[in-house]
Amino acid sequence: RYDIPLGRDNLSLQADGSFVADRFFTSDNTPVFRGRSYWLFDARMVYQPLDSNWQFAVWVRNIGNRAYRVEGFNQFGFSGDSYFAYGVPRRFGVSLSTNF
Repeated sequence: RYDIPLGRDNLSLQADGSFVADRFFTSDNTPVFRGRSYWLFDARMVYQPLDSNWQFAVWVRNIGNRAYRVEGFNQFGFSGDSYFAYGVPRRFGVSLSTNF
């Protein structure tokens, strides 16, 4: 996080990263249900007047739009298909918040 004073206001720039290592989605460590490792990066810019209780932010999550698996399961007793759930793709937005 890097803070930039703007007279009586403040601008903050923040970047975050997270790493998830290889793991298995099943207890028997079936290779097809191995989740590969990945990095995710986020960024946020916040404007806040110093004499007020509100702030305005612009943010982006999963900057690289990385496709990553968060869960996997099979239906060997039914169709024999394997299914995977993927993490949230890139998203961005704005927020306005206040403290009471």
